[in-house]
Order: sequence, then C-alpha cells, then structure tokens
Amino acid sequence: VTAGRGNYFHQSFPFVMEKKLHTVFLLLGMHLEVKNSAIGGVPGFPYGFCFPNFFGSDTDVISWDFAMNEAQRDPSSGIEAYIRHAMQMPSRPKLIVKDMPAAPERRHVLQHYHEMGILKDPVILHSESASQPFLSDRDDRDLPSGFRDWRKFGAPKGAPGQQLHHPAVKEHEFDGWLLSMHFLAALELVAVSLVEDNDMGPLECDDLHSVTPLPKPQNTFGNNSDTQKWQSAFLGIEKEDENHWEMRPTHCLTSFEPIVKGDLVDAAVTGSASSDRDRIMLPKSKMFFNAGWVLDLSQSEKKAKQKLGLFGGLGFLDSKKAFYGIVMSGQINFLLPYEPLPKETRGQPKAGDKAQRFFHSVILCEVNEKLDVESCNMGTDLGFEIGGVNATASSTVIDAASTLYLGKKLCVHIPVPDEAELTIPALIKARDNSTATKNVVYPNTNNVRDNQVGLQVGVSVRNRHIVDRAQACSISHVVWQQQIQ
Repeated sequence: VTAGRGNYFHQSFPFVMEKKLHTVFLLLGMHLEVKNSAIGGVPGFPYGFCFPNFFGSDTDVISWDFAMNEAQRDPSSGIEAYIRHAMQMPSRPKLIVKDMPAAPERRHVLQHYHEMGILKDPVILHSESASQPFLSDRDDRDLPSGFRDWRKFGAPKGAPGQQLHHPAVKEHEFDGWLLSMHFLAALELVAVSLVEDNDMGPLECDDLHSVTPLPKPQNTFGNNSDTQKWQSAFLGIEKEDENHWEMRPTHCLTSFEPIVKGDLVDAAVTGSASSDRDRIMLPKSKMFFNAGWVLDLSQSEKKAKQKLGLFGGLGFLDSKKAFYGIVMSGQINFLLPYEPLPKETRGQPKAGDKAQRFFHSVILCEVNEKLDVESCNMGTDLGFEIGGVNATASSTVIDAASTLYLGKKLCVHIPVPDEAELTIPALIKARDNSTATKNVVYPNTNNVRDNQVGLQVGVSVRNRHIVDRAQACSISHVVWQQQIQ
C-alpha cells in the first residue's frame, strides 16, 4: 500500500505529501526529505528491529501501515513493540499509523504512550473512513474532483499491483493531502514565531537525544516458557522496578532494499557462493547452491520484477533479496560487529573475549514469500553456530503475530551460549580453510575488515531432504541485542 503498487512509485502518498510541503519548509529555512522505504508484504517485525537500516538514524517521522499485513491479529502487542523500538532512535520520531477503525486496541496503545509523554503527537490515518462518505451512492460525475476516478491507477493498465486492496492514485493523493494539512497546522505556529520574532523555546525537544525511559508494557506476547525466551527482544526488560523498563541496544543487518546502512551481504565472511547483486535476476542452477549459499530472489519475486520491467520498472526500488541454501551449501558465516555504547565502560572487545560480556542474543529471519509445505522450516531444518558454539538446541521459533507472513513463522531467537567467544573474519576464514578439502582464496581482502572484532553467526541446512532450490532455506535479516552496561 505505502509503496504505491499499481501506480508509479512517485505517486505514493509519502511523495505526494513531500511535494505539497517542500516549498513551505524551504520558506521557513528548513529542508524536508521524504524516504519511502516501504517493501510489499512485510510484517512489522523484523522491520521494526531495523529502523536505522531503512530510514537512517536521524529520522524525525516514521510511519507504518498496520491495516494491510497485521490487520486484527494481536492488535496490541505488535504496535507496542514497534513503538518501544522506535523510541530508541536518537530523534524519538513522530509516529504515523495507517490503520483500520476495526482495531481500536492499537489506538488505545498509541493514546497511552502519548499520555505518558513518550510519543509526541502521533497520528492515526483512517483514509477509508474519511473518504467513504464522499464516495457512497454517488455518480462519479457528481463527486468533487479529488474523488473522481477513485479506482483508476496511475500506472498503465495491466501493471503489477492493480488489485482491489491497493489504493489507486487518487487515494494516495487524498492521504498525502490529509497528512500535509496536519503538518501545515504545525508549520503555521513556526511561521508565526519567526514573523513575530517570538522565541517559542525548545518545544519540548531538548531531551530528545537522551535514552527514552519506558513504562511497563501494557501487553505481552504470552507467558509460556518459549515466549519468555524472546519476549524481551520486543518489549524490553525491567530496569529499577516493574514500572521502569529499558531496551537492550538492538542492531540489524538485512539483505532487503532500499536501505541506507547495515547490508547483510557485506557481513558474509565465508560460505557464500554468489553475492553478485548485478546478477540477481539470472537463473541459478543447483551447481551454484552446491558451492555455498546464494544471494537470490524467490521465483515469485523475479516474476514480479520481470513484469515490472515490461512497464519500465515504474520507479520502484524495493527488493526482497536473501541468502538461499540447501543441505549441500554448507555453513554460511556472518560477523556481527560490536557497536560501542555512548559511555562504554567495558573496554575494547578483543578476539577470544567471552561473547556474553558484550552480546545477549541473536534473531535470524527468513524472507517473507509464498511457499509450499515442502519448503524450509526455520525451527526444524536449520542448524546454528554462535561464537564457535553449536546453538541449535537453544533456538526458539518466534510466534508473535507481528512477525508472521501468511501464517508462516519467519524468525528464530538464539541466546548467546556461555562458551561463545568473539572473533575476527581472518580467524573465521582460517578455520574454514583448515576444514576444507582445498585452500580457498578470498578476493578483495580488506585488512581493516578482516581484523574487525565481532560475533560469529553460522547457519547451515541440517535437513538432508532439502536438496532443491524450490525447497531452499533463506536468511534475510540478522538482528542482535547487546548487553546493557
């Protein structure tokens, strides 16, 4: 919906809003930049772990459409986790939620965090409810101009995405206007202040770069033993008492696009047979997968892009790339860098240090795509190694509704084992060479990167029946939580 499928990318409502507001911001001496980082069919998480990857760390406003992918499934916990992670961004961004009136629980959660002073001026956009009175039982010729041809898409007829559940170009313009009017009301106050030379003060923004204290969550994902293992990754942990909570520092690597930082492809140290982005659309035989994990798109994603290509691409940038592997692909190894805290007191991490001193847990997620029952199961078909230690037995499938795609569970949570140690890429490569049947030469060796200290995460297919590309397992997101000092 937000991406603008069925229309041209530039016709999506975020860019409509940017066009309406750009000149006004310039007149007030401010620069407005809008990034549409929407990716079709993606649930709230793991996206919600990866805000800096998709938006950048300096974002002032973020939005999410809960009506399409999450609808009425667990309407409270998902948005609460989304809010709590969003508030860990340095700018504590304003939140715009595109939603449906049939989910009042999400509105209540937003209201609660606003009243607590944590969310600044959140907005809920119910565009269907706002537009319906103008559209019901009226001839198109009698409608105001903004509501005529309501279901006419902006892209040529037959372009991908022209389905009933996708807004056509007039609805995107309508949403863009609604949001523009909201921001114009605030800009009027700024303009009055500038004209009258009236210092309005810091507008309650002087503390935005401090760590946001969080209340006890209103909701939980459940109380069973498996849920307790991963729930803190979404909602945080108690700090001083049950009414004061905090989030562990959370970081992300993803192969999805568009992103501004944290490319999972660059973190693959060994075990990748092909990571050539320029050849992502080419067919790949089983020979590729026998040699290692392959950066690829699903067949349905390739077909969608090929169809888009017939229309010149329509300007869309999003791509759901992932590393795919079968049992013969062996183990792919990633290095997760340690991100120092603002006031680091533990000293510089070194190879051989106990990983638990710096890292708490890892979450691995597969790409969201339509698959048959024969395809890979994250919980039973993969093996995991963390910091040189087999961690498969301690992995737990995450069943939070906000992480599901068409009912499929996409992510697993793995605590860092007691015996796990930090390492560097050079040591990972040396270990792999010592167990390989022939010496592997790694091109483009980077001495600085080869000596970067971090946590090794290995993934392999352990189900010996997964031998074909159609069954392949995938990895698209690696998320890790660091220890709080």
